[in-house]
Amino acid sequence: MTLRLTLAFVLLIAAVDRVTATDVTSCGQTVAPRDMAVLTTDLTCSSSASGVFLGDRSTLDMNGHTMNGGGVNCIGSCTVTGPGTITNVHAPAHNGAGIVTNGAASRTSKFLAQDVDVSGNDQGIVTQARRVTLIGVNASNNAGDGIETFSKTIRGMNVTASNNGATGLDVQSIGSVRMTGLTASGNGWGGLINDGKRTRLIDSTLTGNAWPPFPDEPTMVDIAIAYNARCPRLVNTTCDHSFRDCHVCSGD
Repeated sequence: MTLRLTLAFVLLIAAVDRVTATDVTSCGQTVAPRDMAVLTTDLTCSSSASGVFLGDRSTLDMNGHTMNGGGVNCIGSCTVTGPGTITNVHAPAHNGAGIVTNGAASRTSKFLAQDVDVSGNDQGIVTQARRVTLIGVNASNNAGDGIETFSKTIRGMNVTASNNGATGLDVQSIGSVRMTGLTASGNGWGGLINDGKRTRLIDSTLTGNAWPPFPDEPTMVDIAIAYNARCPRLVNTTCDHSFRDCHVCSGD
């Protein structure tokens, strides 16, 4: 699905009659599969409680609200739309991630997040959905990764993953990344790491990302790819340092 079609889909969801949606009013609430849910109030959850559980193919509209201390846990495919903020999620709740999706059992699982701020958690987003689409997402200032995926395809537009303790965008599978307007700066373990085969960045900025002090390795890395991967394709994109001898950044 293209970003344009995805956005049209999200707008269609937003147009659903408010009366047909399920109200989310408390921590630990479960949304039935294929249901549309709307967060109707700010939530403050205990460290042992998750915020909201989403069934397969369900949707959560955060409706401008904040979830503090509890995140979103999705089984299968799901959609999370904003505006909205998920913050202060620490282990054991959701393993410390603001949004967790587990779609590993399904070869067709999809995850879409739009206009959501997932910051100040142990990790921002952790997803195993096969296809991931991120639009207007901010995953910054998390203790670990901003976004960690085990996905086949990752598509994004206007995504920020900066000032995280570990990696801005960490792709831990044979994934294909295509992002327009990615900003990843000031992360502690690289701006973008892709263990997959393809990386394409358009109108993006990846600068000032540190790298752990491994012997004979650089101390600053903005883009790192697997040894058997193709060199990243960058279009109108700024970066300082890449890793794997591709020489695509200004300081390589």
